[in-house]
Amino acid sequence: MTRLNRLAAGTVIGFWMSLLPAAAAPPQIVRITPPALQSGATATIVVEGTELLPNPLIVLPVPIASQTVKAPAAANRVQIEVKLADNVPPGVYLLRIGNDKGISNPLAVEIDDAPQMPFGPQIAKLPAAVQGALSGSATLSTAFEGKKGQRFGDRGRGAANWVHHRSGHQAARSERVQLAWAQGSNFLGGDTRLTSVLPADGTYTIELHDAQYRAGSPNRFRLRVGDFQYADLAFPWPDSAERRRRSS
Repeated sequence: MTRLNRLAAGTVIGFWMSLLPAAAAPPQIVRITPPALQSGATATIVVEGTELLPNPLIVLPVPIASQTVKAPAAANRVQIEVKLADNVPPGVYLLRIGNDKGISNPLAVEIDDAPQMPFGPQIAKLPAAVQGALSGSATLSTAFEGKKGQRFGDRGRGAANWVHHRSGHQAARSERVQLAWAQGSNFLGGDTRLTSVLPADGTYTIELHDAQYRAGSPNRFRLRVGDFQYADLAFPWPDSAERRRRSS
């Protein structure tokens, strides 16, 4: 092949290579609102990110009964109505978005058997799992109606180094009295937990704030309110069998 022919071949190859399409970027998600779903219930979640179109699909390691993309949908924001199967156990799961361009990075979502709702001034029906954000020196509060003798537990997760109070209205003195409080516990992975039996019929208030009144932002949290059962420890201890094996 002469030098001129080699130059021509190189020019043709380079021309065709320039026509090859660039690989499509896979979807990326940066935020899911709300970051929680309920087993067996239908909810609409908003997914924000990049390259979310076309044909976005929620991918979870649990059974999904149905999902539908709602209009309008954009490459940076989609709304998806999703219903989980009834038997999905509560826990934290990794959610991804899949589409014609590939699969996204994962973000954590919590799946619960209690109804999900945004944090607000009143919890109309219990049990409930409420979502919100706590930042700076803010103190957030919500209320619910309780009956004498009812057992209630509150467990909060997500806000760093926070303090969690419950108080009730004492009708005899027409003032609010603190019933219990808790701070984030290392034993609970930083969560707070309160359990008490309500002393009277009335309105009960739950307050949340950072222990030093300087929470970061954004600082999302999740609060479960209701009569929940839980275990403080496992018995026998997880290493009991190993200790018995070594001593035999």
